[in-house]
Amino acid sequence: MANKPAAVTELHRVLTPGGRALVTLPGPEPDLFSIMGDALSRRIGPELAAFVRTVFSLHDEVEMRKLLEEAGFGRVEVEAATARLHVPEPRDFLWQYINSTPMIGGVMKVDEATRTAFEREVTAKWQPFRANGGMNFEVRMTTAVGWA
Repeated sequence: MANKPAAVTELHRVLTPGGRALVTLPGPEPDLFSIMGDALSRRIGPELAAFVRTVFSLHDEVEMRKLLEEAGFGRVEVEAATARLHVPEPRDFLWQYINSTPMIGGVMKVDEATRTAFEREVTAKWQPFRANGGMNFEVRMTTAVGWA
């Protein structure tokens, strides 16, 4: 969200009285995504890496509580926990993720040799995460609930 306070205020505005908003926010950025973001920045463009970093940019429990309270939510609950995730093999996960985001347009604009070099770099650096026919990694998840 470019303007976090405005976005959360709008979330509050559209709720009916007594309504509830629940948001789940990942972060800080796991190593798996830092590796991908660094390779995107170097090989394709920093604007694409910015998307990866933005996904993990709102995870601080104190900041989220403050945003919800200042937006007018009367009751707020915020908690964080670490989740262990299992995702597909490196190459499969890389392209599933890229294809499910706005980054796909920028990635497809570069030539095939650049995409191949990007893929090789990321999948090589993701090898330590491999386990059980896929990859495992941990991510902290902050869950916030606000009542209108």
